[in-house]
Amino acid sequence: ISFDKSRLIVSTSGSSGMFTILYSNLSLDDGIKFIYNFVTMITSQNLRTITDMRKKADELLKLATAKKEPIGILKNNKLEAYLIDAQTLEALEEFVEDYLDEKMVQERLVNAKKSDFIESDEFLARLK
Repeated sequence: ISFDKSRLIVSTSGSSGMFTILYSNLSLDDGIKFIYNFVTMITSQNLRTITDMRKKADELLKLATAKKEPIGILKNNKLEAYLIDAQTLEALEEFVEDYLDEKMVQERLVNAKKSDFIESDEFLARLK
């Protein structure tokens, strides 16, 4: 996935190869890019069976780490779990934490009263 001011380029793992979505004045913040990237990874159809996981665990771990894509694990032809590399999980956890922190700050600002704030001089004086 790559971005510029007028288009979003998505590389797919299927036979279609690469496609481009054109936007006028494309403006995506890092959060939207991360969500789009994660959703794209989950829907990539990189699926393996539970038997593959049992027999080829090391190979699947290497694949997940190398591709930076989740691997869907099927049990009885039903998607049961995703195998993802540690770096992707840590990035997802950090994104969710940052998102929740931002929501909390926004909520507090919306509900704040003028008396909830102090001047910077008063704040610095309280620190001493």
